[in-house]
Amino acid sequence: MEKVSLPIKTKIAAWWMIGINIIFSCLGLALVLLGIFLPPGTPEFRGYFLWIGIGIVIGCLIVFLPFFFVLKRKMWAWWFSIIILAFASFHFLYQLLSIFFVGFQRFHLVYIVVTIPLLFPLILFLLDRKNFWKIAT
Repeated sequence: MEKVSLPIKTKIAAWWMIGINIIFSCLGLALVLLGIFLPPGTPEFRGYFLWIGIGIVIGCLIVFLPFFFVLKRKMWAWWFSIIILAFASFHFLYQLLSIFFVGFQRFHLVYIVVTIPLLFPLILFLLDRKNFWKIAT
């Protein structure tokens, strides 16, 4: 039996998310290392950087796996990826609305910049869903 290749939009979206997860994992590891090597006089910053860095690394590993399995043609991975990306886009909308109602604060910009690259794969996954379902089943 001939193996049909994945749709191009699905490939682009999966590799895009794998690349973003690698970047965020490296950022998390950098925060962990920064937390470890801070001077002993700043224990509150050390704990802050360690927990955020560990959270980013664990979060990226959890998010990384579904996009890897999308390339392996697993239907559950496609659904899980859509849920993760939809959650990220709702978070993006929440941050935009909070700017209008609460006012602009610096952390709003950070959340918006982090979630913008997550909107692109969501659109690609949704556009190519029928082709992926044909190949995956």
